[in-house]
Amino acid sequence: MPGKEHQPTPKGLRCRKIAEQTTAFLKAGGKIQEVPPGATGLPSIKDVKRSYQMSIRGFLS
Repeated sequence: MPGKEHQPTPKGLRCRKIAEQTTAFLKAGGKIQEVPPGATGLPSIKDVKRSYQMSIRGFLS
């Protein structure tokens, strides 16, 4: 409609805010690291079990 201003959706506002934060991060010297598909920042369940077993052994000794 003529004269009616377009209001951004909440999703659009979030996208814009993320883009602004990313730009500020990069301008401040931050770097973005690409994570390979399938990778996460979480340890594997195998590593968690091994760590747990090591802590139990130390506790029982």
